[in-house]
Amino acid sequence: MTRKALFLPVLSFAFFFQAWAQDQPPTQSPSPVARIFLNQLKGLDAAGRKAAGTCEDLRRCAGLMSKEAREAARNELFRLEGRTKGGGLLTEISQGFIALGFPQDAVRMLRMSPFDSGGGQMLSQAAGEFHNQGKYDLAMAAAQEALKIDPSDEAALAVLRLSERKVHKREIASLPVKKDSSVDAGPDDGAKAQAFVFSQAGAASQDASRRSAWPLPPTEVYHMPGTKPPSTWDTIVTGVGSLWKVYNHEPTPQERAVIDGLKMKLNSLPSGKDLVREMGGWDRIDKEVYFMVTEMSNDGTAAYVRPMTPWEVKKKGKNFVLAINKKLMEDGPETVMPVFGHELQHVADKLSGHAEYDLAVTSEHGAHLRQSHLFQQVDKGLSPERRKELEKKPAWLYQKWVTSMWEDRLLKLYPKKEDYQKVFQGSKNLQYVAGLAYDDIYKKAVKDGSPQVMYHVSDLYANATHEPEVTESGLLAKIKAEKNPVKRGRLESLLKELREMRRDIFRMDDSYRARTGQTLP
Repeated sequence: MTRKALFLPVLSFAFFFQAWAQDQPPTQSPSPVARIFLNQLKGLDAAGRKAAGTCEDLRRCAGLMSKEAREAARNELFRLEGRTKGGGLLTEISQGFIALGFPQDAVRMLRMSPFDSGGGQMLSQAAGEFHNQGKYDLAMAAAQEALKIDPSDEAALAVLRLSERKVHKREIASLPVKKDSSVDAGPDDGAKAQAFVFSQAGAASQDASRRSAWPLPPTEVYHMPGTKPPSTWDTIVTGVGSLWKVYNHEPTPQERAVIDGLKMKLNSLPSGKDLVREMGGWDRIDKEVYFMVTEMSNDGTAAYVRPMTPWEVKKKGKNFVLAINKKLMEDGPETVMPVFGHELQHVADKLSGHAEYDLAVTSEHGAHLRQSHLFQQVDKGLSPERRKELEKKPAWLYQKWVTSMWEDRLLKLYPKKEDYQKVFQGSKNLQYVAGLAYDDIYKKAVKDGSPQVMYHVSDLYANATHEPEVTESGLLAKIKAEKNPVKRGRLESLLKELREMRRDIFRMDDSYRARTGQTLP
């Protein structure tokens, strides 16, 4: 073959190879920050190196590092920062610091030499990392700076709101409580009675001073609308009266008929049928629970459930008592049914082995979830006329509010806050609370959908007093401004009550999420 004949195939191959190479995507070498991360991952096995890739995802690579490797990478970033004059590399370096868990270095960089662009987003990311580390003061400061740059930064807004709540809780926990306070707020008294109290306007409020000195069983209590929260003495009298009444109670034929009717109605609802099945059927429930419909004292108790005392167990042969106020029955079975299921859910939690719940507020999330399902199913079967009648009753309105907090896509159902508040025209206080909840969802302090209800309902229980709008931060401000030592002592004791309540709520929150997989932001 001649040299000319040999040259033609070689030239053709070179031409086609060049064309093929031009069609291939260019291989990108790792950025300077990514190279620093990769250098700290050389000791990884093949699977680890595959997971790291080229370290385009800095957070993922940082998650593969040991504590020592992260410190070494941080020192390398310091040196790279010193050699960098400006441009996009500064932003990448700051992202590297955040990925390694050192958001303070990223914030320092911005304050020393503001970036041309991307500074607000970097501050927002740093705020989120501070919050995850439990450094809520720093998270608030970074989020506020991010919002100055971009007021529409929803992520920074969410971090700011959540961090503010954490800081308020910490301040309250550190408050000194006077030993000689005239309000008995000791956490060690025997009773842990929790109450849902409806004010004159029908809002749910908590009398945080309602803690009995009498060793009564832990009791879950519902209160009727139009009643004042009972005093400590009223609570003692009611508790003692309950012990006396249950011990000597004998159901009448009419009372048995009412209970049988409630059981049949519960069985007819899908969520009620599920609850009965989970508890082992009515045969097992009837062996455990003593049901009664009875007149109750003028504190307006609507329903309660509690474990029986040893002498009650000996006489009645049951372990729990579930009592419903005759006055609540006047509103019709539609209003009673969700409350009936709510109280039974407390017993179900206890029977499932969750002894730490104590039938009180630490079981409330599951009970309200059951109540909401029952409410929706009852409401679905109502005629327009009957629904209109029920919406004049504060107890029904309260259940409607709690249920609405479980509805997915709340913002789509109600495009404006005022639209949501109009649902509760029968109660100005519920309109106020609903507005707060809507704001939190709108500003993405919580997610729109089912899990966020725990967040709101917990706050309602923990913050509510005789004035539902008084929050923890408001009480803290009142304490600082109060000059009268007696009044100040009462406020401090109230805050101690709220602190104890919050501790139980968040303990329950952790337990509930562990069981159900539900998560909060």
